[in-house]
Amino acid sequence: MQFELHALGRVGTAFAASGAAASRSAASTSAASGTAAPGTYSRRDAAPLPPVDDLLRPDGIVDYRAGLALQEVLRGESVAGDRGPTLLLLEHTPVYTAGRSADEDEYPYDGTEVVPIDRGGRVTWHGPGQLVAYLIGRLAAPFDAAGLVRDLEASLIEAIAGSGVESSAVKGRPGVWCPSDARGPARKIAAIGLSVRRGVTMHGVALNCSNDLRPFGTIVPCGISDAGVTSITEERRGGEAVTPVAVAPVLAEAIERRVAWRYATATAGSAGAADAVEVAGAAEVADAATREEAAA
Repeated sequence: MQFELHALGRVGTAFAASGAAASRSAASTSAASGTAAPGTYSRRDAAPLPPVDDLLRPDGIVDYRAGLALQEVLRGESVAGDRGPTLLLLEHTPVYTAGRSADEDEYPYDGTEVVPIDRGGRVTWHGPGQLVAYLIGRLAAPFDAAGLVRDLEASLIEAIAGSGVESSAVKGRPGVWCPSDARGPARKIAAIGLSVRRGVTMHGVALNCSNDLRPFGTIVPCGISDAGVTSITEERRGGEAVTPVAVAPVLAEAIERRVAWRYATATAGSAGAADAVEVAGAAEVADAATREEAAA
């Protein structure tokens, strides 16, 4: 089974020449410049995305709140059984978000706004140069939270390795990490934060490709104070920047091969019994699975 793949904004340019068909919103025009702005590129067999106001800026970056609204619409369609599993690939406008486990003392030191959301995990940052992959769809029964996180970690590790960078999962620490070395302690290169409501996942993974790392310096990223944050470009130490456009096709292929089988096809009226569970990574999945069983 495949996800319904949609690559939004400038990430979509990675798929435009590889057989993906442009959706009905594939190109928009910037009133300021008169040039065609990147739009949404969708696999040929994917259902069109619902319209969301102010989703894409002229530079092809996705407004965070509009992207969240799109996820909510897709989640509703998945709960109703009207849409199959969907994979969104994109870059966000700069924003801090806080999962349900976040403490306010982890918020930005300078008082910058933080958007509370219902994913697992704590405080993190999104912005240009970071590749975000959202997975919206109904999980097949039985739901295996730990297995889902492991498969997402493996997908990220594979995509990162494709750019010549070593990374791994670390027991007890959500996400994907580059190992400690002469430059310092282990460094987080990718984050995982999901929610599951009525059997349908939202949110997903964020992989630092070529983004500015300074915004992480004003928070306690993901609640971990004794480790650093890095990116693919930073780890390569020289040469051209490795952008989300370069990494997106590799990550999409890895997620489809390793994760898609965990999702169910669309079936009208198939609302799940589970109420809500947040999954931040391997450190939290045991408790998450227990809470979902209790809600079933």
